[in-house]
Amino acid sequence: MLLQPYNEMNIYKRVEDRHARAVKVRHDFDKPREQIVEYFRPDLTDVVDNKGRLFESTNVYNGDPAYAGRVMTQGVFAGMCNPAQPWRRFKLPEKELNDDNDTRAWLQQLDRIMLDTYADRESTFYRALARYFHSKFTVGSPVMVIEKHPTESRIVYTSPHHNQYWVIRDYFGEIVGLHIVYKMPAIEVYDTFAGSEHLFPMTLKHAMQSGSHWAEWEILQSFYRVKDRIFRDRPKTDVEIMQHRPWVCMWQLRNTDHDKQEPLQIRYYRSRPFVVGDWDLNPNEAYSRTPAWHAIIDVKSEQRAFRSQIQLAELKARPPIWALSRLAAKINRMPGQTTYVGEDEFQYAPQPFGHEGDFITAERMWDRLGESCRRWFFVGYFLQLTQMVANKQAPPTATQIIDMDAEKLTQLSGGIQGIETEDLWPIDDRVFEIRYAEGDIPQPPDVYLYEGSGELIPQFEGSLSQAQRLNTMLSRVRTGIEMTGPLYGLDEMAIHKVKVPELVEHILEEVGIWQDTIRDRREYEDIVAGILEDRARQQAMLEGKAQAETVKALSGKTDRTSPLAQMVKQ
Repeated sequence: MLLQPYNEMNIYKRVEDRHARAVKVRHDFDKPREQIVEYFRPDLTDVVDNKGRLFESTNVYNGDPAYAGRVMTQGVFAGMCNPAQPWRRFKLPEKELNDDNDTRAWLQQLDRIMLDTYADRESTFYRALARYFHSKFTVGSPVMVIEKHPTESRIVYTSPHHNQYWVIRDYFGEIVGLHIVYKMPAIEVYDTFAGSEHLFPMTLKHAMQSGSHWAEWEILQSFYRVKDRIFRDRPKTDVEIMQHRPWVCMWQLRNTDHDKQEPLQIRYYRSRPFVVGDWDLNPNEAYSRTPAWHAIIDVKSEQRAFRSQIQLAELKARPPIWALSRLAAKINRMPGQTTYVGEDEFQYAPQPFGHEGDFITAERMWDRLGESCRRWFFVGYFLQLTQMVANKQAPPTATQIIDMDAEKLTQLSGGIQGIETEDLWPIDDRVFEIRYAEGDIPQPPDVYLYEGSGELIPQFEGSLSQAQRLNTMLSRVRTGIEMTGPLYGLDEMAIHKVKVPELVEHILEEVGIWQDTIRDRREYEDIVAGILEDRARQQAMLEGKAQAETVKALSGKTDRTSPLAQMVKQ
């Protein structure tokens, strides 16, 4: 087969050429992923194998690995984006604008729009996000595609199977492309790509005409940056469009006729329309490692130990026996059954032969190995969260989570921050962009238009997110107080170096107290000035009365017109 020079390939062939490379890159990860799926993700296994038999793993003897992955998924999901509570809100980098009443009202309106978008009755966001998190902690590098529905006014969230997509990265590990391959019935190809019938192969047209409209065809959906080398010789009109929309998506039929090798559809985006979730990404690798990758050694040992435990228990309950060969057809070992033999055979009753084993020791060994697997997924920590929710019927607060186990929270802090910045933030930006393009975002106030930078920062208010920020902040505050406390004895005025009101305001903002319930600086200063004035007036009254009593004690009289005389009477 002669290889074609790259500059002579059209877009269709370049995408296929890139896909062949992506398949080779992912090949090294496919086999470890198969093992992870076998132990941790029975929900991703095929119902039947390649021979048509029902799926049955010969290596899995208990569901502890699948349970551990599910517990961590549910714990992170409930602690970061629980739909039962407002888990995200907008804030501005300009603090003075956050104190403006009109701006606060506008931000709160945006928050309601975003949360309503996620919680819409027809939205698949939470279901797709739960699947996304589950794959993030097991098979690794999940993908979520966020697009507006082509015919309806709603957003579609898709998290494909890990065998359906290929992530493309550059030398620095930055994501530069994504390929998704899926099958589509012929009748849906006609509906989805109406207007591109001239690119359909004759076999597809024949399938529709012969009644084979449910025959499946393979579609390759590709996402690229406009600066990718694949578009370097595109027409000038396309380049002008790409300058304002830096991401491109193309659909093409695979294995089509040679004269019809062109994309069926091309769509442009202002931001990356998909998100890839990495947990532990090594340099020069396209897919990330996960807690399941680290736990697989413990899991294999645990499954072997559990298999031995089952075999040992079966030996105790049904030990092997030896007997006369002529009794082979007569022995019945089922409970409650009787075996009848002759007198000459009775003295040669079947006897068990020894298989010894310590069942209790095996059980302890299995428990220890099971705990080794669960530690990678912080199962004990997340089970405490679940128990708190079950007892109080409400999500736990950030302070409760901190008090529960600060050490585990510290170990999780990097992962929590990564989920916020690499998963939830890009998803939120993409959803906001779609709502803005549809004209659903209200006009901002004038003060924001004239004084704001135009940047909106999503802040995530789930209990785990708050606990992570609050734990970091409280650690700094406690450390500072503990270190400076002994120095206050050397100089009693040094305590006034701390701006306590500002410190209180920072703490209230970090725990997510609504801005409209926190007094701004001017209002706070007016209240403090009024309180100090009342205290000074009361102190003057007390001091004046004491002076009046002193004058009376010394002279016995006071001038009737003097204020001191009035104080003495009181």
